[in-house]
Amino acid sequence: MSFYDHQTKAGNKGDVVKHPALVAVLLGLLTDHRGRFRYADAFAGRWENDLSASDAWRRGIGAFAARWHGENPDIQHWRSLWTPEPGVPYPGSTQIAQRILAAHAPYAIRAYETVEAYAVDLRRGLGEVGVYTRAASAADWHGWQPDLLFLDPPGLRSPANPAYPTLDDLLMCAAPVPNVLLWLPLFNDAARGGPFPPPPDQAVMPRLMSDRQGLQALAVYWPGKGAFCGCLLAYRCAATAAERLASAVRAVVTTMGAGWRLVREP
Repeated sequence: MSFYDHQTKAGNKGDVVKHPALVAVLLGLLTDHRGRFRYADAFAGRWENDLSASDAWRRGIGAFAARWHGENPDIQHWRSLWTPEPGVPYPGSTQIAQRILAAHAPYAIRAYETVEAYAVDLRRGLGEVGVYTRAASAADWHGWQPDLLFLDPPGLRSPANPAYPTLDDLLMCAAPVPNVLLWLPLFNDAARGGPFPPPPDQAVMPRLMSDRQGLQALAVYWPGKGAFCGCLLAYRCAATAAERLASAVRAVVTTMGAGWRLVREP
């Protein structure tokens, strides 16, 4: 069986949306938080990624760094964590969260990753405690409720990817947690020989909103001829954190420029 390895896409256009959103929500929640902060990453992946593994970062963080002249503090924080050069590690989401939380101790992190090789990589940064080589579920939050749950699956279940989670799996995992950030890739129909769908995504977003559980959602679309045409963010969190997320994503779209579009929930 082959496994999804984000290292071949590290720093890509999806990360340019995903990671500023994560930083904005996390810093927004930490503003008023007291005591230990618990963070859970349900699809943790690697601790860090080698940008030399592909050129995807050149169209992602590389293009962003060349164009960024803004003042959004959450994006500035994210931008301070990496250097857009081949051979320089780009941090995974768990490392990004840990570096933020380390400045706001005390904290606890649980990282879930089904691929043992990636879990070993996570333990290099987090230690043995808190890294689980299995899928997360709602049962994990009994007695240990995260202050923020991040769900970043490689995609949704399909005939081509039967091991991926369903949308129901993700919503069930997120249901008991008050603060949730869910990132999903959006694809056009090019791989199936069909046309590009009009935004907002006709399958995922309405289904997500019908089960909304207090979730807000927005989608970002970018130009390109590949099947990966954008991403969706669904989130449930305090108003201040939600406003910071939306502000950071707007700044990303504005910075990336022509062809990038932000679409709010219908």
